[in-house]
Amino acid sequence: MPDPPRPTIGRRDGALVTATGVYSALVGFVGLTFAVNSLSLTDSTAFQLFWAALFGSFGVLTGLTMETTRSVAAGPAPAGHRPRLRVVQVAGTAFLVVALIGGASGPFWGRTLAPGTDHPTWALAGAVVAGAVGYAVQAVLTGALMGARRWRTYAWITLAESTLRLIALLACLFSHSGLLGYVYATALAEFAWIAVVLCSRSARDALGFIFDVGAKTFLRRAAGAMAGQGSSALLVVGFPLLLNMTTSAAVIATAGPLLFALALTRTPLMVPLTALQGVAVSHFTRRRGDGLKAAGRILGLVALVGVAGSGLAWSIGPWLLHLIAPGYAVAGSTLAGLTLGATGVAELTLTGVLCQSGALYRAYLSGWVVAVLVAVAVLLCPFDLTTRTIAALVIGPGIGAVVHLIGLRTTSAKPPG
Repeated sequence: MPDPPRPTIGRRDGALVTATGVYSALVGFVGLTFAVNSLSLTDSTAFQLFWAALFGSFGVLTGLTMETTRSVAAGPAPAGHRPRLRVVQVAGTAFLVVALIGGASGPFWGRTLAPGTDHPTWALAGAVVAGAVGYAVQAVLTGALMGARRWRTYAWITLAESTLRLIALLACLFSHSGLLGYVYATALAEFAWIAVVLCSRSARDALGFIFDVGAKTFLRRAAGAMAGQGSSALLVVGFPLLLNMTTSAAVIATAGPLLFALALTRTPLMVPLTALQGVAVSHFTRRRGDGLKAAGRILGLVALVGVAGSGLAWSIGPWLLHLIAPGYAVAGSTLAGLTLGATGVAELTLTGVLCQSGALYRAYLSGWVVAVLVAVAVLLCPFDLTTRTIAALVIGPGIGAVVHLIGLRTTSAKPPG
């Protein structure tokens, strides 16, 4: 009788990964709170647009994390496979490519980050590029660590990044450094992985891990994963950028309260989900046959939590928002709608994880792309900003999740061989 498969992650390591993920998200939310309470309305709106651009770029690069996790978890390529692709090669290439693309394209998209302010757009764009370059290496390194089940080292990187960001943001708060101080404090925390690599042999060893495929195959798969994760990032953290593109500058410049409410309502669901996303990919990669069966249970649980959360958001959300940001006011009905939208994004994220774990890259990408296109179509409708926001976050992810589930069901129905 074969031995049962080793658990993807033990209880103690699972608790550690979850705790550091929650800590990281809370640090981010605290940073947003510092900004909205210490900056003017237009500057705080600009900071939230910068935040969306920065973490949206991280979302794209998370495709590297997920594919690296899958490639390392699947086992190294055979010894006779030449050339064998190593983590350090991918990390170095990602660093250079992100720097080149970001530097070349920054002048074009940087001008959209500060509507209604006099701050130089090149400085804001530079902070986004700097943060993305640092995260490019971290994305590959953490993916390798998760694929090899080195959860504690992975948690140390998350902890170091978040702690450095918290210290820097606190310094900005007490020194009244203004918008540019906040943006660079946020971005430069993405180089905290350097300290972990210098101090941890486990992290250094991960740089030498070998992928299960060659460079060409990995690049093709990673490109699909990044395209899907980029679409994901637009709905999860980059949604303010979509609002910015579909709304007049005069309206978006004063939309700080709605943007902050978006962050407030997605935190309870997306924090634990984001923290455990790599664990889920590693787990379902090793147990592909369980994916569709587990989907129904997990999606049902998330839906129940989301509905309950929307009720709480309606009743106590305005009071909580006023407590956190006294200068902001958003109606309970709006907060409830945004919570339902966050639930839809969480469901779509889960179905995407299941597709990626089963190497269903076409279904994975299709679901996210459809979700974004539907959301943009809704945002272009002639309604007020709040109505368009809620409708886009509910309808787009809902249709995208259906596309994912169709792909999962079609594949599971095929006879083996």
